[in-house]
Amino acid sequence: MRCNPVFVLWAARLVHAAPNLLNRTQAGEFLTDDDSLLVTPPIALLPDENDCPVQCVDYANTDTWTTYSSIDRLRRCNEPVLLQLPETQRLDGPVSPVIRACSDRRTSEDTPSKKQLLPRHNTNNAGFLSGLMSEPACLQAGVEMPETMMLQLDDNGGIQSKDVVAVINLMQRYFADEQNCHERATFSWYNGIVAMTYIGQKLGKLTAESALGALAERIKTNDYAPGRTVAQLCHDGTDAGRVFGVTIDTTEDFEAVQQATELWTKGGCVIDHNIPLVWNLAHVTSWQL
Repeated sequence: MRCNPVFVLWAARLVHAAPNLLNRTQAGEFLTDDDSLLVTPPIALLPDENDCPVQCVDYANTDTWTTYSSIDRLRRCNEPVLLQLPETQRLDGPVSPVIRACSDRRTSEDTPSKKQLLPRHNTNNAGFLSGLMSEPACLQAGVEMPETMMLQLDDNGGIQSKDVVAVINLMQRYFADEQNCHERATFSWYNGIVAMTYIGQKLGKLTAESALGALAERIKTNDYAPGRTVAQLCHDGTDAGRVFGVTIDTTEDFEAVQQATELWTKGGCVIDHNIPLVWNLAHVTSWQL
């Protein structure tokens, strides 16, 4: 076990950024030419007018994403999509959750000519920054530790591996955004593939980079991806804050994915007795906080 020096650089960058974040545009003010971030106006992003949600540019500010009232609407989109969903609230429940989404690639409908200046969401105010500074994962990378990730693969899938890898890579980019250092989970969807990544609060976000990268490499070894995949750092007695998990379902089973999320948030491990179990996924590293 050794302390990764990257946490010193990470914390220094965050502290250095603090004055700039606090002095940047406040809620209700408008972007200027110096801000360089342009957001597609709501009229251009009406779900009924576009097949896909806005392009994923600002991974940390979900208020710039497209809002949907139903997951069914995403079936018109043929691009990988990142989703903000309630971790455990059922999509088919009596109250429909608000779904925010952004897509992986720029579409013909999402062109610079349709962009205009909009009010910036107040994610860079003192309260937001204070929240980041109170999160251990926002202040340090953690202590590097080699891990063996438990892996279950259903070999009966018929989806091309490259499509599943695209979903994994999108979730990896979400956690790579420094302003998402406090986030615990993210969902992704693509042509019937639904995936979720969960990371406990006592794990540094580099854990997600290592584990998702290793999983993507494993999936790429075959032309077709498993029908269902469960990958997790979870054993008997594992602290809930140190659980990491990824679940991928190629049959669009959102309920199964959310059930896995609920187990991980409670410190439980996901064991599906209907699919094989593999114990030796190499080169996985966790960062313990």
